Amino acid sequence: MLLNSQVSAFQLAESRLKSVRPGTSVTVLRTKDHKEINTPASYSNCSRRLALLLRLDYLSCVLTICSTILVGKRCWKGWVVAAINSGVVCVIGFRTGQFGFIPANVFCIGLYAVNLHSWRKADTR
Repeated sequence: MLLNSQVSAFQLAESRLKSVRPGTSVTVLRTKDHKEINTPASYSNCSRRLALLLRLDYLSCVLTICSTILVGKRCWKGWVVAAINSGVVCVIGFRTGQFGFIPANVFCIGLYAVNLHSWRKADTR
């Protein structure tokens, strides 16, 4: 016996499967009562992409902390780490469709480059 949510999930999967081009690989999912649902294999790739984004999220967190500590210690390498972090945030924004992150972080990368140049110039004097 299927619950209403399982029936709607099954119907949704069936409707999506009808739109799949011939030759596309298909993944078989099972409901709680072991009824099989065929879905395009690209939906299973979604979880892999999400796992990559989560890792990028944690990477961004670590880079933010490291760059803040380095800049606070007046180390020029902190600006490089901050620029790398802004690049990671741009990738996260692009992958999740949050395109507002991209111009802001590209601006930050430019600002970091200016700061890095002025700090390195002051160090050589």
